[in-house]
Amino acid sequence: MKRVHMMGIGGSGMSGLAGLFSKSGWDVTGCDGSAVYPPASVILEELGIRSLVGFSPSHLDPAPDLLVVGNIVRETNAEDREARARGIARIHMADALHTHFIKQKTSVVVAGTHGKTTCTSMLVFLLTSMGEDPGFLVGGTVRDLGRNYAYGAGRYFVVEGDEYDCAWFDKQPKFLHYKPKYLLITNIEFDHADIYGSIDEIRTLFAQLIESLPPDGHLVYCHESPLLRELARHAPCTSESYAAEGDDGVSWTITDIIEGPGLTRFMLHKGGKDMGEFGLSVHGRHNVLNATGVLALLNAMGLPLDSAGSFLPSFMGAARRMQVMIDGPIVLIDDFAHHPTEIAATLCAARAHWPGRRLWALYEPKTQTSRRSVFQERTASALAQADNVVLLHPHDLDSIPQQERLDMHGLVTEIAENGRLVSHFHDVPELVQYMLEELGNRDELIVVMSAGSFGGAVEQLYSAISSRAHHRDT
Repeated sequence: MKRVHMMGIGGSGMSGLAGLFSKSGWDVTGCDGSAVYPPASVILEELGIRSLVGFSPSHLDPAPDLLVVGNIVRETNAEDREARARGIARIHMADALHTHFIKQKTSVVVAGTHGKTTCTSMLVFLLTSMGEDPGFLVGGTVRDLGRNYAYGAGRYFVVEGDEYDCAWFDKQPKFLHYKPKYLLITNIEFDHADIYGSIDEIRTLFAQLIESLPPDGHLVYCHESPLLRELARHAPCTSESYAAEGDDGVSWTITDIIEGPGLTRFMLHKGGKDMGEFGLSVHGRHNVLNATGVLALLNAMGLPLDSAGSFLPSFMGAARRMQVMIDGPIVLIDDFAHHPTEIAATLCAARAHWPGRRLWALYEPKTQTSRRSVFQERTASALAQADNVVLLHPHDLDSIPQQERLDMHGLVTEIAENGRLVSHFHDVPELVQYMLEELGNRDELIVVMSAGSFGGAVEQLYSAISSRAHHRDT
């Protein structure tokens, strides 16, 4: 049996790739810089894969047949240096995924600054429901399937196309390695300020992705993104656009969006032709757009819209993408939002679906970009869509150069100037205690937003609110 060793196995993508290797018959070993936490730890435990803590040349004895180097590994890493010195075959995650899993099938890629995980999860769910059995790798857990990967016996491999770089020895974005035939792009905005200096750099990379499509390929893109409208003109293959409100040049349009207590319903049109009414369990205008992009792509792949539409209302969403933890007198939502566009969309969707409630936005700046000042003003404006804002001081803020660093005092001031009550905490237990003291027994809507764990705040609030409700009912 061949052995693959994975450095950085605790990442969501790397743990899913470990699952793919394991399911295809490889012996998988791995290590990471620290202990691995859910959901990656759950995946590895289910597969019987032990993740070693730390990096060491001893992990290479006996020598693996293949070494996958994650992008957390630096050039100075002793284990990676030893692998190079010994001539062990090395590859990064994106190349490993393409070489061993994607290229044997039809590649379907979902890319964009926002909505990738939800769209990829939705596409995988619908393909699976329609009997296609796709292989896939998603950056978050597909809640309906309980995992973020599958080897799949079908003709398609679906992958979330991340624009982050691959490894210290390959600074290209991952999505350039996946060679899609079918490509969905949701939007393009500036992000990843730690590796990209401007929107022009990101624009160039998405242009390369679009131009890499084969002549018989197919591009579906959101017309509401100005950069995408420009780049799509250079697609070497058929392209289709979608929008909630479009001009004559938009291929797919949406009308009559109605938020119901269970489903959001909307009418879909293609080239002026009525394609019928569709229902969606995940909330918000942004998710109606996501669903439209996915339906348009499925249609391009030759799959029946009526069948897709029959399964669509059952889609539960991706983990931590507006995931409703408690839906009662107090509503608690866990969300991955970290970019101001995502924050605004999440809060707007929550407000629309649970009107009349006091809306709390709990936010932890966690990513390399959100801990920088580049989006400070926009973040303040986005958070001000809530009634009350509670901020958790970001970890390791001192690692960001001072001239680039997020000014938490300034963020608090800007939110307050927007007329919102704002609180700022350095300590999670103190933050949770504050919330429990401030919350009433009903008509409260809490949205917790972080690209990390928020120090376990969601779990602590869930436990306390559930316990309070139980005692009230008994």
